[in-house]
Amino acid sequence: MHSSVSLFLIVLHVSAFAECIELYCDFREDELGYKCESKGVAITSRNDRTIKNIVGEHLEGKTNEDVKFFRNYKIIMNYFPLNLTTGFKNLEVVQVNFSDLKRITAADLEQFGENLKVLWLGDNIVEVIEGDLFKYTPNVESIGLSPQKIKHVDDGTFAKLTKLHSLWFSKNPCGVRTNVENDRSLVLNLITRIESECKDVTLLLKTQVDELREDYAQLRKDLNKLVVAT
Repeated sequence: MHSSVSLFLIVLHVSAFAECIELYCDFREDELGYKCESKGVAITSRNDRTIKNIVGEHLEGKTNEDVKFFRNYKIIMNYFPLNLTTGFKNLEVVQVNFSDLKRITAADLEQFGENLKVLWLGDNIVEVIEGDLFKYTPNVESIGLSPQKIKHVDDGTFAKLTKLHSLWFSKNPCGVRTNVENDRSLVLNLITRIESECKDVTLLLKTQVDELREDYAQLRKDLNKLVVAT
């Protein structure tokens, strides 16, 4: 009973107190398609990362619906932005590099669904990749996880990605230091190695507990604000 109440309160906290932010885009065209280059939006809280509005001057003849590529480079995003596809319904490529990203979850990627083909998350501080990460994005073809701080990858993480042909995983501390490009059979071999060598279940549990603690701490702050306001 206690755990059920706890989960309810966390959901209440996330839905009722989540704040929204504006995303500032420098719109450009490159070989991967029409792109939003993120400018000036720092995300340091799990409770303050929902995109409310998109600001930026489009190239002539272009609109938000033409955007296929979102890139965040060297702007702090400790947590993955939510609600991107409300503005950019046709995103296929997502890149968050040099952004101090701490965590990435299936719930973060759910917004992209079957459209997502490329996910690059290089030069961040992610330590754990959970098994359901690609639960909602089965058409991913290319993944960049190099370099990172990855020490644990759940079994079956890549199992449903039948189109995956490129995987960058070098420069991670768990021992596997290999990149594969455009070779499905070599990708499958690399996945086997990753799932064998990148195991730290204790770290996985610690990450999950830390996340719950963050939720409770924020919930208490928000409840205290409500008490003061009333």
